[in-house]
Amino acid sequence: MPLLLLVSLGTSLLAAPTKADSLRAALKAAATDSSRVETLHQLYQATDSVTYAYTELEIAGRSKYKKGEAQALLEIGRSSYFAGDPEAALGFLIKSVKIGEEINAKRVLIGAYRYIGYIYRPDDPSYAEEYYNKSLKLALETGDSLSASYVYSALGNIYETIFEGNSESNRKALNYYLKSLEIREHNGAYDELAASLNETSRVYDLVGELDKARELRQKGLEYAEKAGSIENIAFLCNVLGNDYSLHMHDFKKGLEYHLRAYDNAKKLKNNLEMLFDITKGISYDYSKLGDYKKSNDFYQLTIMLNDSVKAIRTKHDYNLSGLKHNLEKELEKQKTALKDSELKKEKAEASKQSAILDALIIGFLLLLVLAIVVYRANLLRKKSNRELQLKNKKIETAYEVLAVSERKFKIITETINDVFYLFNIRDKKYEYISPNCTDLVGKGQQWFLSGNSMNTFVLESDLPIIYKADEEVISGKPYEIEYRLVVDGKIKWVAEKSSPTFNDKGEMIMHAGVCRDITVRKTAEDKFKLITETINDVFYLYNIVEKKYEHISPNCRTLFGLEPDYFYTGKNTKAIVHKDDLDAVIAANIQVDSGIPYDIEYRVIVDGKIKWISEKSSPIFDGQNKLVRNSGVCSDITQRKLDEEIIKQKNQDIKDSILYASTIQQAILAPKKEIAKKIKDFFILSKPKDIVSGDFYFYRETENGVILALADCTGHGVPGGFMSMLGSAFLNEIISNNVEVTPAMILDQLRSMVIRLLNQTTTYASNKDGMDIALIIFRDNNTFIEYAGAHIPLYLIRNGEMNITEADKLPIGIDIGSKQKHFTNHKIDLQKGDSIYLLSDGYADQFGGEKGKKFSKNQVKDLLLTVQDKKMKEQEKVLDETFEAWKGNTVQIDDVTAIGIKV
Repeated sequence: MPLLLLVSLGTSLLAAPTKADSLRAALKAAATDSSRVETLHQLYQATDSVTYAYTELEIAGRSKYKKGEAQALLEIGRSSYFAGDPEAALGFLIKSVKIGEEINAKRVLIGAYRYIGYIYRPDDPSYAEEYYNKSLKLALETGDSLSASYVYSALGNIYETIFEGNSESNRKALNYYLKSLEIREHNGAYDELAASLNETSRVYDLVGELDKARELRQKGLEYAEKAGSIENIAFLCNVLGNDYSLHMHDFKKGLEYHLRAYDNAKKLKNNLEMLFDITKGISYDYSKLGDYKKSNDFYQLTIMLNDSVKAIRTKHDYNLSGLKHNLEKELEKQKTALKDSELKKEKAEASKQSAILDALIIGFLLLLVLAIVVYRANLLRKKSNRELQLKNKKIETAYEVLAVSERKFKIITETINDVFYLFNIRDKKYEYISPNCTDLVGKGQQWFLSGNSMNTFVLESDLPIIYKADEEVISGKPYEIEYRLVVDGKIKWVAEKSSPTFNDKGEMIMHAGVCRDITVRKTAEDKFKLITETINDVFYLYNIVEKKYEHISPNCRTLFGLEPDYFYTGKNTKAIVHKDDLDAVIAANIQVDSGIPYDIEYRVIVDGKIKWISEKSSPIFDGQNKLVRNSGVCSDITQRKLDEEIIKQKNQDIKDSILYASTIQQAILAPKKEIAKKIKDFFILSKPKDIVSGDFYFYRETENGVILALADCTGHGVPGGFMSMLGSAFLNEIISNNVEVTPAMILDQLRSMVIRLLNQTTTYASNKDGMDIALIIFRDNNTFIEYAGAHIPLYLIRNGEMNITEADKLPIGIDIGSKQKHFTNHKIDLQKGDSIYLLSDGYADQFGGEKGKKFSKNQVKDLLLTVQDKKMKEQEKVLDETFEAWKGNTVQIDDVTAIGIKV
């Protein structure tokens, strides 16, 4: 649950500029350190500038003014909290509390206790509540009602519980919120009232009073607008948008609120999570209104925002494996040299792609020019009435061509950073230049259209390149040049391509071109040159005909312990190659002599120590396709090999741990022999995707019947395995604590426990982990069963006919859009010979077959009808073989579990 949108120390930060000015004047006139500290405190309140708080702390500490020191530490802690650094904030606040408690500075402690509570609330609500109550007690003692209202709101945050409806906890939260609201209606500012109305409306939602909730939100929005509180406006508009879209299905109205929320949220700092929530709502609204392009645009934005949110959340994650990080870092270093050696090849490919893009761009520009020419020609012809019908048709066509060209040209100019232009050769001025000319040289379109030229910025020594290009285009030839600009005292490299254009008389009228900032590329080329001169790898060129090296890098001394002259005399590295690898090296030499490249790894012995070498070599042919040379690169991969051994061992350790986790998981499942004592003819088919499964079955005998369940947890492998063990433990706990219980009651309690454990909320950003499950209880000596399901139906086949009892479309976990709160309990009478089946969705969702499609639920039904008259063990075998045959060589996509019971 989010904290209050507005939390302050109790004094308005929106002080008038004149107040701040007078305080600064008072600071200069202050005669004592204590008066300076108090004035700085007031300046912090008036400006919210933490600089004043740091100065306040310095002076208070120097003069041993304890109250001022505690006060300043509180202010710095508060600023750190709102800056998104809770760890730093907590350090300052604890120091503030220590001093405040020593001198009994109650007003300082009221704020410090409260902010410590804010920091602890997400991870330890009970500990946060202790601090809130300390703050509240002092606020009531001192008559600080506004601070008391903040604490009441914070306590409401703790007790507000998603999806528990009209519960005691939510009623308690509502009581706290109403206390806070009552105080603010008498003493609070508009923005504080808006925040209070919003949080109160949330709980009215939870207890089922939706109209009251929406009424409070509308009222809160009015107060937020009066206060000009952008954060409250954004938050309330977003929630109102959800009201209209998700609850009232008025997607147009919902979109209006969501877009307004988006416009305001963009103005805020630390707004990524709010923007993520809002943009997902906007995408949903547009999809419901049928505008799929805009829906997709905002969906792509939500993905980007989600990545940013995750990056921030993982910033302080200290549980990452340090060893893995170091190993990966070292591996990347080993790859760097190889990547650099292939950089030229990549640059060539990039140049090719760039040429294709440039060709398309020039094509579009030429098309635009052609359209303008046709259009002008038709305007002239329009003066005459001759052949009017034909001319109108041509004009219409010209307009169509022009419109298409303009659309295409607009797309290019708005999505690519290059600068496009049309230059009128006769008038010596630009007819068009794209807006991003500002990014290139700092001058806008009008500057160029007024007759100014790019030559103004060209480096003087590069002007001859420009003049020669001008001569080329005047003579009707295209040109392609690179030159330097001086913009704001800095050098920029530009690549320019231009081609002349002609009218229908063959007269050259203008030239169209594109300028591209290639500064980054040029910088990369300089770096590459530096790398090739300093890189540790050894490059060589070997003459196959003369059997000698024509070139080898000087650092062969470091890699092989051999001087360059050693190789130039006709010798090679075979003398130092490890004897076990010598055959592989000789075979590689024979291979390249046959015109085939090689890529090998081998060991050499240098100064009595073993080094691992990676060598790549390619043949070189002359103009007659005759093999004459081979070029290659040798790299030291010793560290990589050592790291690979470490990683290999770590992987084995991880695998052993996962196998042990699988053993634990199997241990919590009831043995099939135990199940067979009560259910004579049954099967349980389990096919995990990984070693540990996210599917599990559950069996428990009670006084009131046998309980059997099949569950499919979110994910698979180790994460799914953890969820499965939690699910099994929760089921045991629920059944142990409830003698008289139905399947629906069990699933209701299981869902609440999962939501509470995973801290799931109604926001779009909340995790959606959980499980699907089907649970049955055999009653009255198996004469009937009770069933409840979350997305997993029950199949019953009787006398060759199938009856399906559908599951509720409600997961064991959070579900934002669903209005359903409880699971449905089904009673099903049984007859001798009935067959009951439960299956996870992994069976139906598996891809395979000749066309690589899903197996599908319909095929599952047909398969069950086909095998239902067989013994259950035979049915299990058929289901297993059918699944494997369908899957073939396709990767299994999910865990698969199926249960069959013959009555």
